[in-house]
Amino acid sequence: MAEILLGIPKSKMIGNNVRELVREGFYDKSPILETIETKQSVMGIIKTRHGNTLIVSSQPLFDDKGNLRMVIAASIEQNLLQQFMSKLEEEKNKYQVELTYLRNRNLEKDHYVAASTVMKKLMEKINRLATTDSTIILYGESGTGKDVVAKYIYSQSLRREAPFITINCAAIPESLLESELFGYEKGAFTGAGNKAKPGLFEIADKGTLFLDEIAELPLCLQPKLLRVIENGEVRRIGATVNKKIDVRLIAATNRNLKEMVKNGTFREDLFYRLNVIPIEIPPLRERKEDIIALAQHFLNELNNKYKTSKYFGAKIINSLVKYDWPGNVRELKNIVERLFISTPGSEINSWDNVIIPLGNDERESSSADINLSKYTDITLKEFLEEAEKQYIEQVIKECNGSINDAANKLGIHRSVLYRKRKALSLL
Repeated sequence: MAEILLGIPKSKMIGNNVRELVREGFYDKSPILETIETKQSVMGIIKTRHGNTLIVSSQPLFDDKGNLRMVIAASIEQNLLQQFMSKLEEEKNKYQVELTYLRNRNLEKDHYVAASTVMKKLMEKINRLATTDSTIILYGESGTGKDVVAKYIYSQSLRREAPFITINCAAIPESLLESELFGYEKGAFTGAGNKAKPGLFEIADKGTLFLDEIAELPLCLQPKLLRVIENGEVRRIGATVNKKIDVRLIAATNRNLKEMVKNGTFREDLFYRLNVIPIEIPPLRERKEDIIALAQHFLNELNNKYKTSKYFGAKIINSLVKYDWPGNVRELKNIVERLFISTPGSEINSWDNVIIPLGNDERESSSADINLSKYTDITLKEFLEEAEKQYIEQVIKECNGSINDAANKLGIHRSVLYRKRKALSLL
């Protein structure tokens, strides 16, 4: 290979001095000579007598006493390297396009629906704030969609092409949370291993970091988070220097941080650093107009996924609006999916098909009532069997004893219903 690249016969190279080869004009210069002089690795470009341009890398090898013993050189044609680098850049661009597509697809999946006046005004405010770099904190009950709002803010921000990193402060053990947020150097602590790891702040550099459940951040980590916000610098565990970062923060909580400050469970200085732009997301019961819009949105998603055309009947729409939704949007989404799965036909119009009834006041009167106080000394399995037994009896009664009608209403085959009745001693 060296004969081909350099254009020098093997007989001429073996036993000859590199300086002689340069002097005779086989190539214009030699990185090997520079390595011999400097005793360091050298990479350079040489031109051969035949017009080839080569990229040459030379590495010194030393003995146990530090004396230079030999130099190993490797070369590649410059045009081949350029082709390789061009192909590498193409692949990089390809993956960047795919990453952008997946990120946008994920954001579209969490599309925010706002039909009520209060939510339309709130979204107008969010659209104005999204293009700034100000820290935002989202307040709201569990299930109101704080994470969806955070993604929406990111999607409308000037940082939407940069990373969007989410961490739930309540989901990670305190012992691991610090290393997740700030990273660590190799060997910084037992279990750190021989490799360093960047924290989420570093990974989110130039982008957005969403700190969900911020109220659950341990007190011992709050001063460190405060320093990052104030100085725009992060220090890994075990490091001696800080690293400059540029991150936009969005936080969220379902708790009252002011009360926590008073109780000494949340730092006052950190509270004011996070509470730059507070946004309160109202519960679903305070924006009734959004209930049907959201329910229809979730139903459309399911129809698209399963290639169906199910729709809500007038009776179920009335029940959806009347219900109080203590679990907010998350509960609504789960109930819509439950209704979708358990409804055999196209029209969804009855709470009877909900596996777990929503409550006596809002479900239809035809659903079976189960008195929990009667069953205090039995196992969960026994209770579920009794509940299933009562429900099946009620449905058969409503269907005037018709097993076919009852099976359709229960969303099961008549043979399955027969086996269940036999197992529950209903025959």
